[in-house]
Amino acid sequence: MFRPGMDMRKLLDGSGEERVRPEKNEWPFVIAGILFFFITLFLYIIKFNVFSQTMNGGKLFLYSAILALLVGFILGRFFSKDADEYEKWRVFATVIFLCMLSFPLYAHLLNKGLASSSIQHQDVEIIKNDSYIHSQMSIPLSKINGGGYYLHFEFNNKATYLRTDEPIYADKGQGSIISLPFKKGGLGFSILDLKQIQNAN
Repeated sequence: MFRPGMDMRKLLDGSGEERVRPEKNEWPFVIAGILFFFITLFLYIIKFNVFSQTMNGGKLFLYSAILALLVGFILGRFFSKDADEYEKWRVFATVIFLCMLSFPLYAHLLNKGLASSSIQHQDVEIIKNDSYIHSQMSIPLSKINGGGYYLHFEFNNKATYLRTDEPIYADKGQGSIISLPFKKGGLGFSILDLKQIQNAN
């Protein structure tokens, strides 16, 4: 993203002085950084449900955030080793920000992508089901909750939830017992098989 010794003040300085274009050999790092940032944001949008599909995903988020800080610190030192004190802080802030932004998402995607193909079903108790509540109100589901539908349930004695774009188990309300399909994630965190749930509904 930034090559060692890269003069970030010339690239990022927003003062009244005219900005200096990156040198020819710096453009690949600048373009790579911009692409990485926007690709990550795009994946957050289209893959956001992976967070709710990951059981105990909060722990995975925490572990990946800690790893992001460590990796960001190491990369920050590497990319700023020839920079002055002012420039070091800017490089550190940029690298750590990108690591903190991306690591939790890519950890969840990696856990899901490397998940086992075998499926195990587990009975869970519904705490709250947005789809059920809306259907009881006799209001078209498509006109409610544009941010998605939430199925709250207990998993291993802990309250958790699944967010979906389409309503599921619309006829099941609080206290109902349902069987959910799980896969063992590649990083050890169970994943809900959303496709199988949607096909069953």
